[in-house]
Amino acid sequence: MKKEQIRPVEFDEDGNPVLNSDADAANADWIRARRLLLKAQQGDREAKAKLQKLFDTKMVRLRREPQP
Repeated sequence: MKKEQIRPVEFDEDGNPVLNSDADAANADWIRARRLLLKAQQGDREAKAKLQKLFDTKMVRLRREPQP
């Protein structure tokens, strides 16, 4: 399972800069993610789905609000 590279700086729909720390639930709970990865590599579809959900759950995203 290859993890998509996250760009460190993006721009939101209003053109404001957004900083991504690339932190997802798999980073936060890395022991669980590793166990799920090992099961997924052995063909466990449920483990693969749970692992993908961890990768898809972003934990930190910072956005600077425009000044009035």
